[in-house]
Amino acid sequence: TGVPPSSSPAKTGTPVRLVFVKSIGEEVTAGSTFDIHPVVAVEDAEGNVVTDYRGHVMLKITEGTGVSEARLFGGTTVAVVDGVVEFKELSVDRAGGGYTLTATSGNLTPATSTSFTVLPGPPAKLVFKVQPSGGVAGVPFKTQPEVIVQDRYKNVVTDCEGSVTLAVVPGAGPGDGALFGTTTVPLVGGVARFTDLSMQVAAPDYKLIAMSGSLEPATSRAFTILEAEPVKLTFTVQPSGASAGAPFETQPKVAVVDVYGNVVT
Repeated sequence: TGVPPSSSPAKTGTPVRLVFVKSIGEEVTAGSTFDIHPVVAVEDAEGNVVTDYRGHVMLKITEGTGVSEARLFGGTTVAVVDGVVEFKELSVDRAGGGYTLTATSGNLTPATSTSFTVLPGPPAKLVFKVQPSGGVAGVPFKTQPEVIVQDRYKNVVTDCEGSVTLAVVPGAGPGDGALFGTTTVPLVGGVARFTDLSMQVAAPDYKLIAMSGSLEPATSRAFTILEAEPVKLTFTVQPSGASAGAPFETQPKVAVVDVYGNVVT
């Protein structure tokens, strides 16, 4: 400021490095555009902005920071204008802490942003974190299911309140298999943990469905319920049409069954 009109404009030196003049902020939300647009400048060795630099600056998540499978979306490569680049419409998809961004451009010394945290987005769906294992009729599943709440980017939403209800998927199994135990449990830290579920009708290909309000339901993998120990005999076909000295018109059939009426094959 205050430079006389007759003075020559200040000369800048050779561009040597990139510098973040505005970083992202401390927190952003997964999948949402950053509220603060990061700005990167090209500087010479004396810290002057090199306004005549021609080139592009590329942003990426710094290797080894944040979540390894996270991706940076938006305009990640932008042309330099008057020695400065402003990045707009950027977002990161995976929640986690300790993220930084790295800016690069040709042979210039890269710049690293300040650290920031990516928070989960709004709750969107349920997912089986632990699948039910099935097991023996009347006995609690050896592996009890756990259901988590995720946003649309697969992040666990730990502050989601409410409960999750499990039921047998209609049409899975023989159709008369009921789910016993505590089928509705509260969410704690975004997780619903079931502890005492069992079924009594032996059959393959059962599936469970998890439901919670307006969240997208989740369906488990298929599992099998095996028959329990044999305890009695039962007539599955009754004899009929008896005449003295002649075979019954309907011959009887007897099955070995468990306490729930499942045939012990």
